[in-house]
Amino acid sequence: MTSGVVDTRTTLPPLPADLVACFGPHTLVPRPQGKGSLSAAEVERLVAQLKISEWAHDRCGRRLIAFYEALAAGLKGR
Repeated sequence: MTSGVVDTRTTLPPLPADLVACFGPHTLVPRPQGKGSLSAAEVERLVAQLKISEWAHDRCGRRLIAFYEALAAGLKGR
């Protein structure tokens, strides 16, 4: 016999490790160290690093959205 309480929560699968890694602190572009202005070459390198980082985070975000949409679609069928 049960207590009459039904647990309607769904156990969600863990987030894939590659998606967790995509947004970890090691993926951030470090701030330039030192005082004073950056040289033109330093600015150019920093902008290039930021563009690569942005591209990588965009791809991870798209994979995260696809993971969520697949999960949501699976839950609708229950």
